[in-house]
Amino acid sequence: MTSLFADASKQLLQGNRRGQAQSALRAVQGRHEAIQKIERQMEELAQLFAQVDEYIVQQEEPIEQIDMQGEQVVQDVNKANTQLDTGIKTARSRNRKKWYCLAICSRYPLCPTALLNRQC
Repeated sequence: MTSLFADASKQLLQGNRRGQAQSALRAVQGRHEAIQKIERQMEELAQLFAQVDEYIVQQEEPIEQIDMQGEQVVQDVNKANTQLDTGIKTARSRNRKKWYCLAICSRYPLCPTALLNRQC
C-alpha cells in the first residue's frame, strides 16, 4: 500500500508540476506576445516619425518663403504708414494755407481789382 500511495502522490506531484509548468509557459507566451506587440507598435511609431521628418523637409522651403513674405509685408506696412503720415501732414498744411488765403482775400477784397486798374 505504501508503494501505491507513493506512486499516487508522485503522480499528483508530477501533475501539479505539469500544471505549474503549463501555467508558467502560458505566462511566458503572454509576455512574449505583449513584447512582440510593443515591438510592432515601436516600428509603426518609427515609420510615423520618418514620415513626419519627410513632411518637414518638404515644407521647409514654402515656410521660408512665407517667412520672407511676412517680413516684406511688415516693411511695406511701415512704408505705407510713413507715406500716410506725410500725406496727412501735407493735407493739413494745404488746408491751413487755404484758410490763410481766404483770410487775406476777405481782408483785402479790393486788392485784385486795384491791381487790375493799375495795369490798365
